[in-house]
Amino acid sequence: VKKWRLLLGDTGDVLKAKKLATYVPVIIEGMEKSLKDKNMLSGYKLSELNSYTQSSAWVLNEKKVSKAKISILNTYVQKLCLLKGFSRVTGLVPKGIQGYLTKSPVDEFASPLKLEKLESLNISVLKFMYDDLIDKSILHEIEQDYNLKIVFSSVSIPSLQEDMKKNNAEMIIARWGGGFNDPEGFLAILSRVLGTSFEEYLGDLNMIYSKAKQEEITEKRTAYFQELGREIINQGKMLHLWDTKIFYLLNNNYKINKFYNRYSPRFI
Repeated sequence: VKKWRLLLGDTGDVLKAKKLATYVPVIIEGMEKSLKDKNMLSGYKLSELNSYTQSSAWVLNEKKVSKAKISILNTYVQKLCLLKGFSRVTGLVPKGIQGYLTKSPVDEFASPLKLEKLESLNISVLKFMYDDLIDKSILHEIEQDYNLKIVFSSVSIPSLQEDMKKNNAEMIIARWGGGFNDPEGFLAILSRVLGTSFEEYLGDLNMIYSKAKQEEITEKRTAYFQELGREIINQGKMLHLWDTKIFYLLNNNYKINKFYNRYSPRFI
């Protein structure tokens, strides 16, 4: 290689580019359609990465975010997934990683009740997935049917805590991707969006988390993470959203002899 040149510094920049690089390492589901519409995929091979991605909504203010509000937000997410074809995840841990739940524990959220008066729910969203979350017609329907006005605001990692404070965020929605088979690979990065360590965030549930981290027997470790995944939802600390496919693009004139689809967890 005679010369390297960085064309894209941010995943979102791909859609703004007039010309794609020889190799684009991360294309998030949905972006490929936009690139196709702009006739930019000609001469490129699009390949799916075998890494795990997941988005979740985390409660930052338990005093203001009741289970009733989470139940209504769950209804919004269900309607959004049906409309956009998103695949709903089951809990804290993505499929393919220790502690994955085969069934979601949120049956109690299935039939939300209408709030007595109009209330709001302020949610900050990492900018990479902001557009995926917005559907004005469903938001209006939720407000009319359940007396809850859901307000989403876009935030970015560099100024995350300042942005959330400015928006009076009561929840934060983040999506991460990564390829480690153990939950510790991605749980460790959550402190960036939670504003505190994961241990402190968990409160009483940290007892289960501590046992999971210390357990050396795979089956028992998996069981502890499954228990944590159920309880963190049942206690109203987190709401699971959906998973997202990611791809890489490579110019047809080039080939990769050996390509490893795993990489360190990060927010995408």
